[in-house]
Amino acid sequence: MLFYQTEDFPVSNVHLAATLLKYLKITTVAVNFTASLLDHLPSREFAAFQRASNTYVEYRSWVSVDKPFVEAYKDKFTFTPTFNPHAPRISHFSPRRASSIHLR
Repeated sequence: MLFYQTEDFPVSNVHLAATLLKYLKITTVAVNFTASLLDHLPSREFAAFQRASNTYVEYRSWVSVDKPFVEAYKDKFTFTPTFNPHAPRISHFSPRRASSIHLR
C-alpha cells in the first residue's frame, strides 16, 4: 500500500494510481495527514508541530549537506565560503542567467 497526502500531486493523479496498481500491484490510499495529526497535537495546533518539524529538517540539512560542503570548501580553498542571502532567485538555470548567481 502507498499512503499519500490527498493534495499531493502527482500521486493524486488517477492515472498514476491506476498504473501503480496495474504494474506494481500497489494500492493507493488517500490520507489527509494534517487532519489525522490534529487530534494528537496540543490544542489541535499544527503550527508548533510544523516549527519543530522545520527545525529538525534544517538540522538534518546542516549535518548532511551544508556542514560537509563548508568543510570540503575550506579544505580545498583554505577559507570559508560566504553565501549571499540576497542573491536573486531563478526559476530555471541557464548559462545566460548564471552570471546573476552571487556567491561571495
